[in-house]
Amino acid sequence: MPKARVHVQAALEGLREQLVRMGTKAEAAIDLAVQCSLCRNARLCSEVLSLESEINQCERSVDEIAIQLLAQHHPTAADLRLLTASMKINTNLQQIGGLAVLIADQSMSDYRPRMDLPVDLTKTGAAVSSMVRRALQTFADEDRDLANAVLEMNDVVDRLSNDAWIHLVTEMRQSPEKLDQALAALMVMRSLERAAAYAARIAEDVLFWIHGTWPGVREPSRVARLLRHGT
Repeated sequence: MPKARVHVQAALEGLREQLVRMGTKAEAAIDLAVQCSLCRNARLCSEVLSLESEINQCERSVDEIAIQLLAQHHPTAADLRLLTASMKINTNLQQIGGLAVLIADQSMSDYRPRMDLPVDLTKTGAAVSSMVRRALQTFADEDRDLANAVLEMNDVVDRLSNDAWIHLVTEMRQSPEKLDQALAALMVMRSLERAAAYAARIAEDVLFWIHGTWPGVREPSRVARLLRHGT
């Protein structure tokens, strides 16, 4: 194999490894942000901000590597798809980190005693962080079935978010004293829903890299069916 080709392959592999590490930080940021939302812990909020800073540094580094590869080499079609997918995944992970900060900031801006609300942020947050983890696993393993499962998990998060909106709006109507905190919970749910959408885009980018086309109609995978039915 020509020396230049070996260099490109090594650089692409390093790029993938860096994105997987970046994804681990994004997953951790979402987990911590949800915990912060539940307990309003300033230390956890600070950790979310620290993780976002690390994610932003990774994002700049990945961009630099990808641009350098494009400028100095002539990638093959497969390599070009990988570079394109990597740059899109890079942006999506950076957005997830930003959403984690929004959740943490929202949680720490309200110092009133917490009220019971008919919404399970823990369940939704766990689903979203699982989506991020599995999306990056598809990227590491080139696992098409798992990528499709991630896309279907996005439908699950959408349903959780829709149910939360219905219950919280009902709560606001019936208990006006809970209005402000219910609105805050809605904003957290909206941020989690958006983070799930970015994780789904990562799975789509992986499928584009593998197939060379964007995913079309999907058949439910075995993994997705198990996740959907909780078995």
